Amino acid sequence: MKHLTYEEIILYVNKEIAESHREQVKEHFQSCSACRKAAKQAEDLSDLITLASASRIINHANENCYTQNVIKSLLSGKISNNKRQKIIEHFCKCRNCVQVLIKTWDSIRKNYAATSRFSLEERTLHTVMNKVREKRKQTLLTKVDYFISSLPVQMQKTFTRKFNRIKKRISVAFSDPTPAFPPVFGKELVCVISPFGKVEYPIIFEWRSYGEKCIYEVLIKDINWSVITVETTLQFNKGKLALVYGEEYMWELRVKKDNEIIDEVNGFITLATLEEMKIINKFEKHIAGVEPVEDRLVFWGEFFEEMEFYMDAIKKYRDSFNILQSSALAYKIAYCYDKLELENLREEWNKIIY
Repeated sequence: MKHLTYEEIILYVNKEIAESHREQVKEHFQSCSACRKAAKQAEDLSDLITLASASRIINHANENCYTQNVIKSLLSGKISNNKRQKIIEHFCKCRNCVQVLIKTWDSIRKNYAATSRFSLEERTLHTVMNKVREKRKQTLLTKVDYFISSLPVQMQKTFTRKFNRIKKRISVAFSDPTPAFPPVFGKELVCVISPFGKVEYPIIFEWRSYGEKCIYEVLIKDINWSVITVETTLQFNKGKLALVYGEEYMWELRVKKDNEIIDEVNGFITLATLEEMKIINKFEKHIAGVEPVEDRLVFWGEFFEEMEFYMDAIKKYRDSFNILQSSALAYKIAYCYDKLELENLREEWNKIIY
């Protein structure tokens, strides 16, 4: 028996199929349980797209942004090629609509067990996001060239080589398909998020909660320093945690409950050298004018990554990701965790890459 196409089922579900053909489809449903099941799934998916897009519309949308119905139609493949191209061009300029599209798809992906029969939405998303990704890559590369040319001549000599490497990394991250790491299986949840590797002030200790009534003690035995808290994030400047520039330290986190130690975690950090701090301060003065802020944060992340300050790079990439989600940035974050040999944290972001 020849099954109905996905497009025929979608048209039927949305009551847009020609009346003459509608009767033929109804007759086919009577004898084909597979297509009846597919139609029920299509109805569920159509409702889910509507609900997801409706709940994800961002308040700052402007009058040129597309409605939830247009986004639903786009994902369902019911937009003509000419109009689709116009929508994609808008998406390349509008982070609001890109966020709505991505969040809508994320909601669908989490709540709907897609099969190859229902892959049109995913193919549509891939087409649109590939165009958006390419546009952003070209924009970032152009801004890198402009930024370098705007620096004083002496600074150009300092930064040009670094930014040539940064341009190569941007081209790789924003390629299609987005690079990804092999999945990790059977690993426990990571509790400590930072700090690791090379750091600068303020130094941030961050970990996930171990549950109620837990007390945390952070120690650096080399300098006889410790602090006890019930919080899961601590931030210290030079006045509260005096470390020597360029020196490596081992820290330890002790988790206590009912006066018993239930877990101990340690790691290593190296405070930036004075020369590195001078370079960072110089860069900070000149990058302040880069707009929009999500692009400036990508520049910051790339700069820290180039200097092997991977924790700082991760923070900038995450801040940019929170403004405008990007598979490329998920990869950049996963890459930095990989350089720090934090396999589980790498995997958390590797799963976000689409």
